[in-house]
Amino acid sequence: MLTSCINLLTSFLSGLVIFSVLGYMAWKVNKKVADVAQEGPGLVFVVYPEALATMPGSTFWSIFFFLMLLTIGLDSSFAGSEAVITGVSDEVPLFEKHREIFVACLFTFYFFAAGLATCTQGGFYIVQLLDSYAAGYSLMLAVFLECIAVSWIYGISRICQDIHEMLGFTPGIFWRICWKWVSPAAVLFIIIYGIVNYAPLEVNKYVYPGWANGIGWLIAASSMSCMPLMAIYKFIRTSGTIRQRFKKLITPYRDTQAEKRAKAAGIIVTSSDDHVHVHNNGKS
Repeated sequence: MLTSCINLLTSFLSGLVIFSVLGYMAWKVNKKVADVAQEGPGLVFVVYPEALATMPGSTFWSIFFFLMLLTIGLDSSFAGSEAVITGVSDEVPLFEKHREIFVACLFTFYFFAAGLATCTQGGFYIVQLLDSYAAGYSLMLAVFLECIAVSWIYGISRICQDIHEMLGFTPGIFWRICWKWVSPAAVLFIIIYGIVNYAPLEVNKYVYPGWANGIGWLIAASSMSCMPLMAIYKFIRTSGTIRQRFKKLITPYRDTQAEKRAKAAGIIVTSSDDHVHVHNNGKS
């Protein structure tokens, strides 16, 4: 609850700061806020610096503003990179043994090779293309599948049990409803709304050509396709009938281990959505 409140108040504070500066800029040039504000990188790198340059102590505010941008960029990069480093290192022991070299090569490619194109004369349009496609549909799809996997496959009861074991209390009904119903429905609505209202990318009255939008969708598909492809791969590699494969793949790991231990002890095990039931000599 505390984290959610801090996040909410931070968003309000950011909105107040941004629109107060935009209002000041609109008053300075005698225009409406809608005519001054720009969407995307133009707001951060053009409008906002222009507004700061006209304020008293502009050097001081500009330094802090761009330091803030730098720390936000580093924080986002470290979080995403750590996810990739941890996942790949767990799957490939060779990278885990030479973690420093792997991290150096990854960051060299990530910050230099991948970012070099954004430093060209058309880099602004590349940044806008990446911002529109790379972090839009792919992120929403990942969040939606995560909600389904955690709330419906792993089960709300298991989550509450885990939280109780770690923190000593059980989440209330409000959080259970949000996790199981509100969050998946909200994310699904955003995905459908974005698809229905999709339009070719346009920046400053420049409409991206079809091939550029195609590249954008390929970028989005490069991350979105990983989840269904991995699911198909696991389904093919799992033994048994279609029903048995599906059941094995959606059974949590600890339940699978409990079933193995029970079978080794000659105990009958049945499972429901959120619990594993152990039966011995007709008693459960």
